[in-house]
Amino acid sequence: MWNEVDTMEMVYEKVKLFRKQMEILIPEGFKDMPDYVARKKYPSKHRPPVILMDKNNMVNFTFHLMDMTLAEGQLNKAAEGFVKSMKQVYVNAKFQELQYGERNDGGKIAWLVYETMAIDADIFNIMFITSLEGKLLYGSFNCILGMQDEWEKIAMYCIRTIKKVEEEQQ
Repeated sequence: MWNEVDTMEMVYEKVKLFRKQMEILIPEGFKDMPDYVARKKYPSKHRPPVILMDKNNMVNFTFHLMDMTLAEGQLNKAAEGFVKSMKQVYVNAKFQELQYGERNDGGKIAWLVYETMAIDADIFNIMFITSLEGKLLYGSFNCILGMQDEWEKIAMYCIRTIKKVEEEQQ
């Protein structure tokens, strides 16, 4: 299961996103994807506002804190809606079953693992949604198919670390 990842093999750093509203542990060395690269890799005008990439741009995490209310009890319905629209957009993708679990802080999370075809390679993806301060946080992880054995557990470990940034004590 994804919570059994050996985190000792990787060094993580705490990254704060969305004006320091949320934080996540990400493997050390990830950085913001330059805009010119993001426009090529995510050509839709609806590309995520935050895209973090490894040094080779082979592994990406994306995040979008939507201006949409999402109470904890609405997660399942919202996740099912996302899956339905994903299957309409990615008609040739190979989808696994939608899954539900908890983040480390107890917040609920839903995720979907799927494979898509890109121009130059097949891609392994994990799409996830969760509620952060009552708003819908949508994100994804992706890497080249074939790298998923190395990265799937690491990605799920990172996704589970998403949490609201606590107010710093003075």
